[in-house]
Amino acid sequence: MAMKFKNINIAFPEDLLKEIDRESGLESRTRSDLVRESVRVYLNTAKWKRIREYGEKKRYELGLESEDQVERIIDEFRGNNKK
Repeated sequence: MAMKFKNINIAFPEDLLKEIDRESGLESRTRSDLVRESVRVYLNTAKWKRIREYGEKKRYELGLESEDQVERIIDEFRGNNKK
């Protein structure tokens, strides 16, 4: 099935638009391709940042001090009791 697209208008400062045009030209891509990929990378990075922050919060709440302790708890939860 073909991907559906919706057009939107976005305003960029001229200097940023010049960088977008330069980079898209170097990569033989359209502005839209470059901006879409940039947004995907941003959203993925933001998602993993939230996951790391949640993990740090839980580590603190549980009083864990090392990665080994975290891995042990994960293994126990999964039923892979490493000894």
